[in-house]
Amino acid sequence: SGLAAGSYSFGERWVAGLGVYSTTGFGVTWDTADMKPLSESNQDIRWSSRVSVITIAPAVAFKLNHLVSLGASLCCNFGRFALDRYAGNFLAPIPDIPYVQPIDLGQYEESSTGRGISAVVGILFRPNDRISVGISFKTADAIKFEGTAKVQGFTALSTALQREISGTSALEKKITWPEWLGLGMAIRPIDRLTLTADLHW
Repeated sequence: SGLAAGSYSFGERWVAGLGVYSTTGFGVTWDTADMKPLSESNQDIRWSSRVSVITIAPAVAFKLNHLVSLGASLCCNFGRFALDRYAGNFLAPIPDIPYVQPIDLGQYEESSTGRGISAVVGILFRPNDRISVGISFKTADAIKFEGTAKVQGFTALSTALQREISGTSALEKKITWPEWLGLGMAIRPIDRLTLTADLHW
């Protein structure tokens, strides 16, 4: 994760800023041999999951007086999601024959991108130059992902059923990160030392 940000003051009361940062970024790849029991002993199956979200957030703050300041930010979220796993097998009924044929569907692949909007509002209270207390609230991040899903073994399934079945399909999904409430405090006991603490719920 990372953060790049900047701000500009308009007089003594207004400040505008812009931040670009990674909200979420993680992924995992499983060893094919370890996942073999879950893939019908198919040694060619890839198992992985990856998700990342980048946020561009313009913000503005206003100083009500020497004690209280208010702030708000609009979060423009851009996400990417990818999944690789075993698609399973399917017992395909053979036309005109009272028999079912097990079809190994092989590799399942999913790739999608999405975007969404959320917001943050906050208030900062500074009773003196050495103590500040802030409260912030962030709305839920609901990102709608759109992309494609592919099943490798649908070609064999089409042959068994004697009809055409596309192995690629459009997909849509929504992933929601919950809202949160934050409380923070900063104390500067001496000029070169600041102690901070925060709590998120």
